[in-house]
Amino acid sequence: MEILSFGKVNESNLRRIVSATGQWVVDTNGNRYFDSMSGLWCVPLGYSQESIKVKMSEQLQMLPFYHNFFHTQTEVSYQLTKRFEQLFPENKWIYYSCSGSAANEIALKIALRYFEKTGRPKQNGFVYMQHSYHGTSLGVSQVSDQNMIKFTGARVSFPSWRCDVNEFNHQQTLKNLEDLLEQKRGEIAGLIIEPVIGAGGVIGFDKSFFSGLSDLRAKYGFKVILDEVVTGFGKTGSLFACNHLEFRADIVTLGKAMTNGYFPLAATLMSDELISETVRWFNHGYTFSSHPVGAAACLETLRLMESILPESQQVIGFFKDEIQKVSHSRLRHIRVQNCMGALVFDRGVSCTELEELAWLNGIIVRGGSGDPNVICFCLPITSSREEIVHFVSALQNILNQFKGDKK
Repeated sequence: MEILSFGKVNESNLRRIVSATGQWVVDTNGNRYFDSMSGLWCVPLGYSQESIKVKMSEQLQMLPFYHNFFHTQTEVSYQLTKRFEQLFPENKWIYYSCSGSAANEIALKIALRYFEKTGRPKQNGFVYMQHSYHGTSLGVSQVSDQNMIKFTGARVSFPSWRCDVNEFNHQQTLKNLEDLLEQKRGEIAGLIIEPVIGAGGVIGFDKSFFSGLSDLRAKYGFKVILDEVVTGFGKTGSLFACNHLEFRADIVTLGKAMTNGYFPLAATLMSDELISETVRWFNHGYTFSSHPVGAAACLETLRLMESILPESQQVIGFFKDEIQKVSHSRLRHIRVQNCMGALVFDRGVSCTELEELAWLNGIIVRGGSGDPNVICFCLPITSSREEIVHFVSALQNILNQFKGDKK
């Protein structure tokens, strides 16, 4: 029996990871790799945060599990909810789940329910952005611009439309969005958007874009789902991207780094209007929602992040400068969003080959995921200057070996 994996796996290309320290992981052969993907965008504080592990262990001893059915809630998840209430005062309702896909699935369901309950059942479609990724479950795969995860023959209960993105001209992207909203006026329940498109190639939107988005929301009456599954917990330089973008979303989704990757936990945060206008008895449930061990890990991750994040920005600034030094004849440009980045190559370049070369040179990047011509990375904010120099040097060494032709 084999574990069904994301992508084709066989014994010859399977790496079994057995341990990790700091920003480094080790396989069964003793090879060490600098994890410049922070796991999968989810371990921004590295693998050696002992205080998170202690809090998880203490919670396991006190209460290893209880659910939130039967009008119950664990004390630690209650404390976590109060903490999120301070962080998101405009989003007064929260639903916990175990993955970003589930968090976004809940968001779609809440938005659809809102328009159904307020007498607008035909306002049931969603807009998503070019290159975006919001999860692999059936609903959210239909609002992700990733052909490899879409079920093209599937029948889902809502229509969806893609908005084209001009990464160099946010006003043009806003114009594309308004044209679509006008064309589908009265049909769109929501827009789902990442502050920085992660798996699609680290494409960011600035404050002026979100200011324009607020105007469009007021004009056309749709809800905004801000997917912070990738960007949340420090990866854009503030605790959450919506902080520095000064944008209030109707729904915010979180996941990945909520526990620094140490335990599966995600959340959907909703405005009071959405819930009071629908029904507070939400017929939706997961066995492991509000898991007490995950809640304990998240509380400690928040505490650490608020302490470490301000101190990390000087080192991240160093990274932003260093990554600009890499070069290749077919490298088109470099994207950087705080600790996240991407190398964008000419069409036809085999970025999956680059990913494999990276492993062979002791670093981990992600190639050809959302865009076949892009490799992505997401450095832990706990990386040292020496580790950043090592990463950039190894990356340039890989590019020196790389011809760039598609195989």
